[in-house]
Amino acid sequence: MPLLDASARGVYIIAVTPFHDDGRIDFDSIDRLTDFYLEHGVTGFTVLGQLGEAPKLTSAESAAVAERFLKRIDGRVPTIVGVSSPGFAAMGELTARVMDGGAAGVMIAPPAHLRTDDQIVGYYAGAAATIGANVPFVIQDYPLTLTVVMTPQVIRRIVEANANCVMLKHEDWPGLAKISTLRAWETAGEMRRISILTGNGGIFLAEEMRRGADGAMTGFAFPEMMVGVVAAHGRGDLERAQDIFDAYLPFARYEQQPGLGLAIRKHVLARRGAIGSATCGRRDRSSVRRTSPTSTSCSRVRSGGSRRSAEPAVGIRGEIGVGRADARSRPRIPDAGRTGSGPAATSGWIWIGIDQNHCICRDLYIRLSSAAASDGPPIPGLSRMSAIETDAMTLRATRVADFSAVNAAPRSAARRCGRHSPERIPVPVDPRRAP
Repeated sequence: MPLLDASARGVYIIAVTPFHDDGRIDFDSIDRLTDFYLEHGVTGFTVLGQLGEAPKLTSAESAAVAERFLKRIDGRVPTIVGVSSPGFAAMGELTARVMDGGAAGVMIAPPAHLRTDDQIVGYYAGAAATIGANVPFVIQDYPLTLTVVMTPQVIRRIVEANANCVMLKHEDWPGLAKISTLRAWETAGEMRRISILTGNGGIFLAEEMRRGADGAMTGFAFPEMMVGVVAAHGRGDLERAQDIFDAYLPFARYEQQPGLGLAIRKHVLARRGAIGSATCGRRDRSSVRRTSPTSTSCSRVRSGGSRRSAEPAVGIRGEIGVGRADARSRPRIPDAGRTGSGPAATSGWIWIGIDQNHCICRDLYIRLSSAAASDGPPIPGLSRMSAIETDAMTLRATRVADFSAVNAAPRSAARRCGRHSPERIPVPVDPRRAP
């Protein structure tokens, strides 16, 4: 497999790390997940990223996960491996191992203790020397999680000082101006060209592509959205790219909820058959079956999703766990799959979560069906999304604080979905509260 270079473009999917229900790594699901992503047209893979749960793995587990992905991919597409580490010894060891296994390059995130521009630039100089001048690397710019802010000037200094820096994973938010600044410097000859792939679950992908991004490097339970947007943009069909993006945007926003998004993503991937269990990894493997209503991280809970598990439970501070609360005490969210009209195979309802305080949107239904693209080719995966995933996204609240009034909330006004008119994507009201 050729090494990564600055011409890279397309969709490099951030692969989740599958776990068994008891917290062990599910290597068989890695094979299934790899095939799933390839079938949906991804250009490349990035494994052991932040939402690949790399910080929750031991060094041996990280190497084993990366090697299993590399073996299954078998050079069909480029693979980038996250090797981020506060210490260079572990970074160098993992880099050597994965590059020998067929990786195209590595991704390096700055440790959280870096604060000044010189500290950031110095860290990347040390990292580049550690991995070796012949190993291409990606800068991960993700200040919302990593707490390290890199200005365009800092990125340019890193790029110019390290010839093996070939890509930026742009995940600043808001960050469109940063893309424009970097591309302007390239055009003016003030900075050599690098590939820019964007993150944040794809929720700004259409706008980022217009600013000069080369594609996406992020995760999403429906990778066909990102593949479709990037492909249409590459053909110059900006209208089509925007249509695909708009159709999936409500769900992309739902999946991007802080502290909750990974559990949702794994839940849907499990329901789509890509992984065997929706369990999130945890630092403390001994407490895998315990949930806490006060936890703020999905790394401490288990997400529902497989047919063998109980119904998903939603906590008010950003967790999805599994609970068996007395059914009589639960405020019931309506069964999305049985609401609406039309054949179950082509249409359905999805309960869209946009209330980040309670993680459930009490008011808004959006119908997704193939009619959304009635004046053009079918939007990739849209009918499958409405048919297969409605039940997965009908989350039922267990007995936790503030959910007692979830069914008593007033109905909000119907809203439009992106640029689509109500005639193309109808926005009905909750039938329980219809006038």
